[in-house]
Amino acid sequence: EEYDDEKIHLKIIGHEIYMIKLLLEWIYSGDIILPTTMNEVIKLSELSEIFMIDDLTNRCQEDIINHVNVDNVVEILCNNSVPNEDHSNYLLSPIILKHCKSFFLKEFQEILLHDKDVEMKICKIPGLVTSLLTHKTESKSSSKKERKVTFSLSQNEIHSTPMVVDRYNDGLSSISGSSYDRSNLTRD
Repeated sequence: EEYDDEKIHLKIIGHEIYMIKLLLEWIYSGDIILPTTMNEVIKLSELSEIFMIDDLTNRCQEDIINHVNVDNVVEILCNNSVPNEDHSNYLLSPIILKHCKSFFLKEFQEILLHDKDVEMKICKIPGLVTSLLTHKTESKSSSKKERKVTFSLSQNEIHSTPMVVDRYNDGLSSISGSSYDRSNLTRD
């Protein structure tokens, strides 16, 4: 087949040419200097998700998560927590949205010191307060789940020195005290 030297025009509506250039640079080189503003990184993340460029999406998400702070978390949540027109998903990826919600709830007192209008801002966004409270409830219930683990020691493994078992939500963290052979530990 013969190819014409005609240029192909691709119309990408709703995205700045700067973002398209960054996307293309990533495709061709595998590396870019990310934008300096949070909103631009969020837009690039959204664009990379549309074009299914997972490595760029992950890079943007990592950058966003690393730069969330008390000065910008409210803006991020308020500008990006609104459902799309079809109400099927949010502008932010679930990973970033979850991180921002957790950060907001954890650092609320500090955020309130930096932004006296925080309550007014979050109340203006339909569903945001409910989403934050639901997230808090889900976080509490998942952190309270404890597994009960019982260990049996053979008679010759029991020593006179007491053992201290530190247990956390994710199970057995450490055992200290007398020497023991872990291979003889069994779960009941």
